[in-house]
Amino acid sequence: MTTRHEYIEKLKSMLDDFETELDEFEAHAQRTKVDLKFELDDQISSLKTKRDIAKSKLSEIMDSGEEAWHDIRQGADEAWAALKEAMDKARSHF
Repeated sequence: MTTRHEYIEKLKSMLDDFETELDEFEAHAQRTKVDLKFELDDQISSLKTKRDIAKSKLSEIMDSGEEAWHDIRQGADEAWAALKEAMDKARSHF
């Protein structure tokens, strides 16, 4: 079973990876033709929203007690799954 600390570290690492990839997507969008740029900007905006939700869930877990974090974990897992799905979709366009 994963401990709260291990789970927090895992989420922090995943967030760092997503941040790096999001920066790469933004750089790519800057170099892209104008007609595709709007589509890429929309995807980046969506990714940032999902990232912010995931960050919020991470903060909730970090602020929770040792026993309460299990109750928050499901929402965090769902937020991370949505972020991962959005990143996978964005990767297919980049």
